[in-house]
Amino acid sequence: MASPSDIAHVLIVGDGPAGCAAAITCAGWGLRTSLVSVDAPRTQVPESVHAGGLDLIRSLGIGNLGATFVGPPFTDVLKTDSRSIHSSAKMPWPARHVRRDLLDALLFEQAKACKITVISGRARSIQLEGNGVSCVEIDGNDRFARAQLIIDATGATQWLRRQLKLPRQVLSAPLLCRRGLARYERISAQAPRFHIEKDGWYWIAAIGSKTAIWTHVTTASYPAPRALPGEFVMEGLTQQVGRTWTLVEDVIGPNYILTGDAAGHLDPAAGDGVTLALQAGCNAATTAHRILRDPDEDSIASKAYSSWWRHRISAKARAMANFYVTNGLAALVKPSRLSTYR
Repeated sequence: MASPSDIAHVLIVGDGPAGCAAAITCAGWGLRTSLVSVDAPRTQVPESVHAGGLDLIRSLGIGNLGATFVGPPFTDVLKTDSRSIHSSAKMPWPARHVRRDLLDALLFEQAKACKITVISGRARSIQLEGNGVSCVEIDGNDRFARAQLIIDATGATQWLRRQLKLPRQVLSAPLLCRRGLARYERISAQAPRFHIEKDGWYWIAAIGSKTAIWTHVTTASYPAPRALPGEFVMEGLTQQVGRTWTLVEDVIGPNYILTGDAAGHLDPAAGDGVTLALQAGCNAATTAHRILRDPDEDSIASKAYSSWWRHRISAKARAMANFYVTNGLAALVKPSRLSTYR
């Protein structure tokens, strides 16, 4: 039997932005915190993070964020389509392109600096022991980690949802997201480009001398692109992940909280994936603190977290679905369900 000192207050599974934000925040609340880290390779393809997200990262104690930036800051986005019609839109926030591998490393180092316990390995199964303690098997080799509360930050794999067989809503058509690097000789405009085609969209942005990044989202039945629009030429390997919109029904329950993509996700057109992951991780940690500090607050804190997450995802899904339908991309969403995004 594990001694009380072997049982963490919170066990966080997943070491991405949501998991590290949760770990840093839990430690700040004085909770005995463990983090299960897979130590998987991270993508070097940059992602866009707006100024509010960058401020949130700094608030977690990251002081050298500039080391993760590539390319210039931007506020304007050029919208194009297959007829080469151009329009320009100004974002409400200035943004930067950030290398995820460097950002994730900084967040992980900050989490470790907060004196949490790092457990290397992959969470396999979970079971509830006596006195409200959850036991997580690590790597299937008779290694176990115990905690009063589990925070699942495993991303789109949604480990705990699968373990507990939690229901989820599917809010879009089956979608694939592909990312990669590109090169160019000359470009007509330096602003990032949001290019709309019949079956999906591209995001293309110059990040350096003759170098660009691209993202392509389309239905799962659409073949991988062989060429990019305009003057850009693919270079290097293409990364591919599923990005069908999902919303888990029960994101918080007895002894567990789901956060970040583990609780649901949209596609990159949402524009704030990293920021939302960080916000969710911080909120999950604060909710855990409230529950562990005063069990009488359990139902109040749980309802607040669940309502915040549902509103955040559904409001963004509704806005994105309307944008897609307006721009001829209804195939990416389920127009008949627009009224259910609430």
